[in-house]
Amino acid sequence: MRWTHDKIALLTGNQSLTTYQSKPESTRQSFRPQNQRSRASRFEYLSEYQPMPKEAQDAFSAKYGISFDPDRFDYLQAKAKQINYSESSNSWISTQLDCLRVVEKQTKLFFDCDLTSKPHAHILFLGLDDPQKPIGFFKMKKAMVIFRAWIEENDFDGAFGRSVASQYKTKLNKSRYSALGGDWRRAKANIKDNKGVRSKGLDKLSALYLRTGLWVVAPREMQKQEGLIILMPTDKIMKKMIKENPDWMAERLKFSKTNERNTNKNK
Repeated sequence: MRWTHDKIALLTGNQSLTTYQSKPESTRQSFRPQNQRSRASRFEYLSEYQPMPKEAQDAFSAKYGISFDPDRFDYLQAKAKQINYSESSNSWISTQLDCLRVVEKQTKLFFDCDLTSKPHAHILFLGLDDPQKPIGFFKMKKAMVIFRAWIEENDFDGAFGRSVASQYKTKLNKSRYSALGGDWRRAKANIKDNKGVRSKGLDKLSALYLRTGLWVVAPREMQKQEGLIILMPTDKIMKKMIKENPDWMAERLKFSKTNERNTNKNK
């Protein structure tokens, strides 16, 4: 299974006209953007995240077919708005979203996501309630594995997100990254792949995700408008992709620490 152009369009929600026609709350704003970058999708929250009582979870389950797991996660809900540009209609399409914050109980790592359009979950943001207390790489990866298992149980093929150094707070290191105001996420990663070749143009936040071996970089044609997009296939889909396209997948997993260890063992 390979991420084709059509699958990528579905994955990123770029089928704006279809989304507009199927969502009665959508609205249009007609004018032509001046360049490709100005056509990038826009997103904004309309409310803060609030705890979900059992009645709200039942309503969400009935509407979107999502099964909640209170043993592994806590859940909060918020309203948001996604705005995409439609080439076919030469207009902006605005759609209201029901966003879910999924909090892994052991690590408190949370996943803000749009789960309303299967088969791919859109991860809006990963974070901690207290960014001054990072949980470490391996705890973070464990929480991601648990979350990935949960979306697979809910019949998703995987998740996607945009790795960006955003306005969200992080623990700063002003002595080491003074030129960036202490924000390590935008610093150059300069990490080695499984062949010892150093990365070029990869920032530390993106490298953190790729090191887990759970995320892969989307094909280059996806990056024109949205910036770096990363994909997290479910375990089942990942194994299928590796089996059907081993060389293609090896290139996308080359920064994984797991692949690094396997390469060293084979030397």
